[in-house]
Amino acid sequence: MTAASTGPAQALSGLAFLAGAPAAALERFAAHARWVDAGPDGIVVDFNDTTTDVFFVVQGAVPEHEANG
Repeated sequence: MTAASTGPAQALSGLAFLAGAPAAALERFAAHARWVDAGPDGIVVDFNDTTTDVFFVVQGAVPEHEANG
């Protein structure tokens, strides 16, 4: 399920911890979301990133890789 195929609020409703959230709340969350397709070799968060962003995986998985050196 992706935001493009179902709509952002519906994609968020598929996350277990948001299941049952009111539609209006999901719409507000979706309005502030930035949707990213990382692709098979994409980097979501890199070693030593200082981001304060929060990421939710709505489809697929993000593998953990150890830093080299």
